[in-house]
Amino acid sequence: MKKLMITAVFGMCASLAFADVAAPAGVNSDDEESGFEGGTWRMTLGGFARGGMGMRPEGFKKDHIEAYGADADFQFNLLQENDFNLWAGLGFSWAPNRNAYNKREDVDVGGATAYNIDRVQMQYGQLRLLLVPEWQATESLSLGVRLGVGLDWIRMRDRREGGLIIPGFGTFSDSGTEKFSRFGAEGIAGLQATYMFTDNFGLYANVDARMGEKVKFKKEGQRVAKLDMSGWYAGVGAIVMF
Repeated sequence: MKKLMITAVFGMCASLAFADVAAPAGVNSDDEESGFEGGTWRMTLGGFARGGMGMRPEGFKKDHIEAYGADADFQFNLLQENDFNLWAGLGFSWAPNRNAYNKREDVDVGGATAYNIDRVQMQYGQLRLLLVPEWQATESLSLGVRLGVGLDWIRMRDRREGGLIIPGFGTFSDSGTEKFSRFGAEGIAGLQATYMFTDNFGLYANVDARMGEKVKFKKEGQRVAKLDMSGWYAGVGAIVMF
């Protein structure tokens, strides 16, 4: 169902994004009456927080993880009609490498303690296509809906350690590290508010629901971990129109 939704949104965004590219740019009398004074293009640059994603290394319990980073979008105004604007464009997000998952499990084995530790580091990048219908609430404030699809790249570093602690004899342990890179897709549905201080500069804030795939990391055909990319996404930053 998620894949059908993502495919449908992608198709809608692509068709609208290129439908009016050949149309001549300009401002008609309706645009003048609506008070629209911005440009044909706009660019956003800010930061984001992402949470609710589910990480489950094989043999360990599932836990929700978070990611933080920077994002940018470059959008073209496809349609201006009174107080309504339709934007479409490409965006990119990047979260640098950080500790995402850290679990330890101990088991009592006849007076000794067997333990397993799993530490996961993760990087995250996304290329997305967005469609943003937007309404002018006041002269400076606009409210919009975010619809789109994203292509995700995830890099995971999984370090595991296991051992046995025997009182009076010491600790016997072994460890290893594996690295993985995978791609996934997700649907985007959210809300955005934009406040323009001038005709060309302002601030924005957005919040999305992300409907992502369950990405599996495997070694020699055996699953090592699973990451559910569904969750929430919130961003804030500056916007420039030209």
